[in-house]
Amino acid sequence: MTLERLMRKLGVNDPATFKLWLDEERVYLKSLLHEPAEETLQMEYWQRLVNLAGSRYVLIQLSTAKCISTGPVKRLCIVSIMQRRMSHICDISVTCNNYM
Repeated sequence: MTLERLMRKLGVNDPATFKLWLDEERVYLKSLLHEPAEETLQMEYWQRLVNLAGSRYVLIQLSTAKCISTGPVKRLCIVSIMQRRMSHICDISVTCNNYM
């Protein structure tokens, strides 16, 4: 198929239209180099909600843990609980008993 036939089929009267289309496509592709601000805000909001849920879980685990002692030993127990939480290990009572 020749260029002239394709132009007729597409309803293009002037070959300069192709350059215009290329310029429009270039502008569009350059706009994709950065995520839209609204989408970025939505993703940040979602991540903060996930972090909040994780913090609530840790708070519940800490408030129900058997870290009865005070001072440095209790702090060690809490740090150990948090480390285990971050490592996805959930046996918190064993950790507390190790430091008591």
